[in-house]
Amino acid sequence: MSGIARNKIVKACSDGIIESFYEYLEWTSNEWLWHAPEYLITVNIAKKLWELEGSKFITLEDNIKNTLKDANAKLKGKYPKNMRATGRSDIIFWWAKGTPRGIIE
Repeated sequence: MSGIARNKIVKACSDGIIESFYEYLEWTSNEWLWHAPEYLITVNIAKKLWELEGSKFITLEDNIKNTLKDANAKLKGKYPKNMRATGRSDIIFWWAKGTPRGIIE
């Protein structure tokens, strides 16, 4: 993403997790975040990424095989079984030019 440094992306992810922790703590009268559904963290991370200044494109629950295709990734042979090529990634953070920059799972 043009103009967005890697350390800002990492901080946005951390801030999303921290926000999820405090929200869930408040909502549940002191339950820890590990009791929460994963999507609470996913959505809060996506929101923090969106708040970053600069060009960005964020998708949720994108197909892994399509993401690899969009990245022009070339694999020799079959997809590894543990890759879940037909599965979905929690968050894809894209470069402004339309190729995947990172996968957050």
